[in-house]
Amino acid sequence: MADEKSVTWAKDDFGFETRAIQAGKEPVPMTGAVVTPLFLTSTFAQAAPGEHIVWAYSRTGNPTRCAFEACVANLESARFGFAFDSDCLGATVSGHLTGQGDHVVACDDMSGGTSRSYGQMFREQGIESQADLSDDLISALDARTA
Repeated sequence: MADEKSVTWAKDDFGFETRAIQAGKEPVPMTGAVVTPLFLTSTFAQAAPGEHIVWAYSRTGNPTRCAFEACVANLESARFGFAFDSDCLGATVSGHLTGQGDHVVACDDMSGGTSRSYGQMFREQGIESQADLSDDLISALDARTA
């Protein structure tokens, strides 16, 4: 398994459905599984105290999230994909990536903490958000949408 070449899953060579299932995943050396397992561990082994081999804690990164991020990047034809372990963390990062005068479109069933972030904290920073979308996402977009 370790000697096999990694497949690039190019958009021109594979369809969306195939890439959605396969991109970002490598066979698991120990088992040969071709789908990344769900890692539920909280901490990972260290070479020495403070010397992380790859991952330290699941909340900061893990093999499952790494495979998912690689798959999302492939599907979006991007260099990187990012996933967060909570919607509130994702909203906080999006708040830092936007600025005064920007417009953010969010779903209307987000958690209370995320809703408050968009409705209160980001508004105080001059970031407008819209969360009551019904079924018409396209009409919510405008020139300021980040």
